[in-house]
Amino acid sequence: MITLLKKRTNKKGLSDVVATVLIVLLTLAAVAVIWTFIRPLFTTTGAQIDAQGQCLLSEIRPTVCTLTATTAIVTAQFVKGDDPIKLKIVVQDSNGNRDVTGPLNGPSTILGTIPNTVTLDKVVNIAANKPIIAKVAPVVKDSNGNDYVCEEGTVIVTCA
Repeated sequence: MITLLKKRTNKKGLSDVVATVLIVLLTLAAVAVIWTFIRPLFTTTGAQIDAQGQCLLSEIRPTVCTLTATTAIVTAQFVKGDDPIKLKIVVQDSNGNRDVTGPLNGPSTILGTIPNTVTLDKVVNIAANKPIIAKVAPVVKDSNGNDYVCEEGTVIVTCA
């Protein structure tokens, strides 16, 4: 009878160890599953913060905008930032219709200028919808090497 009690006691102790190991394994599996969902958030947020920092250090502004029947030729000047810089151009009429193009290659040197052509698809009836304005926004690379479009600058030129 004493041997029977010892066997039961030993089995009970063994099942506590097995239960503890199973709990630890389940906890590790849960941490791994949660980490696979959370990790991309940290990576994406870090790249976005890096790109936004570059946006603060970059400035490109429109200098001239010339209209033709179907296009606007916008010349942009690279004021500050890392070389090379790309840009996005926005042409907007008085009704709020916007044609956007980019990312385009921007000026290659500080204070350099470059003309870029925007095809006007949404900005129609140029004579009736004046004034037509142009704005530009820098396009920088995030830490993952992807293009990140910064906010449009506050400098606006009127197209003639």
